[in-house]
Amino acid sequence: MFHLSGESAITLIGIGDIPAIVDLEHDAPSGNIGIEFSPIGAYRLFQLRHAELANRIFLLEEVLGKSAKVLQQIIANAECVDNKIQIVQTYLIKLLSKSEPDPVLDYCIEQIRNSKGLITVKELEGKTGYSARWLYEKFVEKVGLSPKSFSSVVRFMEFYEKWVRNPDAGFFKKDIYTYFYDQAHFIKEFKRFTGLSPLKFVRSENEFGKIFYKG
Repeated sequence: MFHLSGESAITLIGIGDIPAIVDLEHDAPSGNIGIEFSPIGAYRLFQLRHAELANRIFLLEEVLGKSAKVLQQIIANAECVDNKIQIVQTYLIKLLSKSEPDPVLDYCIEQIRNSKGLITVKELEGKTGYSARWLYEKFVEKVGLSPKSFSSVVRFMEFYEKWVRNPDAGFFKKDIYTYFYDQAHFIKEFKRFTGLSPLKFVRSENEFGKIFYKG
């Protein structure tokens, strides 16, 4: 997958469970305003089948139409970053006000996040009273991934964040068995999300993948 974003373009990246590479076309200073949507917020802001967004990249106007194109022009003309952020925030609040929450989905997402991705679909069935098939369709429609795949993403990101915050704390030994069945499961999942083995990943340059967890 390849996507080139122009200057001042607003890009929407769907939820993903495959590796992705972010790079600059020219080796020159650049700046970006990044907004990470929670699954609970994303389905209310972007009211469409989220399986169509998963593992894909779009210009925002391709998803939201004319209003997004106008937004892009207004942001491009705003001089300071604070003004740009305020404009985006106002736009998103307006989108959010046009939608209603899905209590069952919100509950399931929170259960997965609170368990750090360790809750099973069987347990979700028991807690909600809905079948695995019903939950699967609900998640694919509004999250973009199945409950099982979404749990895998949450589980991996819990592990990855710990490493980013403290990379010298026994990356390959500590906490592996908290999130994964065994070492083989860990390596398989690691390659699934990064495209590299753990050792190759540690040796690679990946500053963009770390900036969201610093501070």
